[in-house]
Amino acid sequence: MTVSKEGGCTDTITADHARRIALCCQRLDGRWRPRPGPEGTAETIEGLGYVQIDTIAVVHRAHEHTLWCRQPDYDPRMLHRLLAHDRRVFEYWTHAASYVPMADYRYYVRRMRAVASGGRTRDWMKENRRTVADVRRRIREEGPLLAADFKEMKAGKRGPWWEGRKPSKIALECLFDTGELMIGERRNFQRVYDLAERILPDSVDPTPPQPAEQARWAVRRALGNRGVATVADMRWWHGDRKALAAAAADLAGSGEVTAVSVQGGGERKLCPYRSARGHSPPIPAKPRPPHSFALRQSGHQAASARAHLWLRIYYRVLHASGETALRVLLSSPPVGPALRRPAGCQSRAQGASARLEEAGVRARNR
Repeated sequence: MTVSKEGGCTDTITADHARRIALCCQRLDGRWRPRPGPEGTAETIEGLGYVQIDTIAVVHRAHEHTLWCRQPDYDPRMLHRLLAHDRRVFEYWTHAASYVPMADYRYYVRRMRAVASGGRTRDWMKENRRTVADVRRRIREEGPLLAADFKEMKAGKRGPWWEGRKPSKIALECLFDTGELMIGERRNFQRVYDLAERILPDSVDPTPPQPAEQARWAVRRALGNRGVATVADMRWWHGDRKALAAAAADLAGSGEVTAVSVQGGGERKLCPYRSARGHSPPIPAKPRPPHSFALRQSGHQAASARAHLWLRIYYRVLHASGETALRVLLSSPPVGPALRRPAGCQSRAQGASARLEEAGVRARNR
């Protein structure tokens, strides 16, 4: 333990300890055991703070992989149920579009109001009042609608950020950003918009918290998600760095978090108090085996040959190494230049397979 410049005590932890804390907070240390079914999916999202929505899809959308690798019995229908029926999660912006716990809704209201009160969103809505009013009226009268349900309207004034998009779609996104509309569900990954008042459960308090409470929530969420972080790392959770620093000092004073110095890590960081004292669970010597991933078909479209190729590569590494992919991520130093093509490999796919097998062997021999 050392004394910081500010006069407080700072614990020194190793880089390996910091990695274990981070992996524990990300539910990737092999000890996370969510309950089966949608309840386990809700627990995972609530524990992480959010799950980013990603349009990239090889076998499934990237956010489906995020949930599946933390919950072995995960099925996309569970997430749909949480969003469209149980209302345990909602869609909004974190650092990107994300599924967010409904319990955290009030902590995003301040951001919604900020969008509505100024900036390009408000300017566009003022310049296109008729379009916005028509979109709002139709959803109120007709119920949940997709962007495809709106016929092309006469375009209003355009600018770089909405170039090429039909005005009704821009209006829907503006009303979503300001909190008037929410996403009731997704149909074939397309957003279905509805009035927030028809989606928010009665149990949700829409009143934004006081600034000090908002900042404390941001510190807790950042550390719960990252494990070890500087105040600068928390900025997207809360834009006011001074408020974050004050909240961190308040939580440190109560013993909830502590300042740590990571060996070789430079800047002083924060982490949950118990984690700094060695209470973060270690990575098991024999982590649970990777669960199988069944390729699903949507209608008449089977998974592509490319998806099968990458799955074969993935399984080849896992079975060759006898470890989870996490062991590869923990390799120190990294497992070599990512763009290097091993000798004898005639294609990118063969090169990727060889590199991954090499990484698996290194992980196995650790």
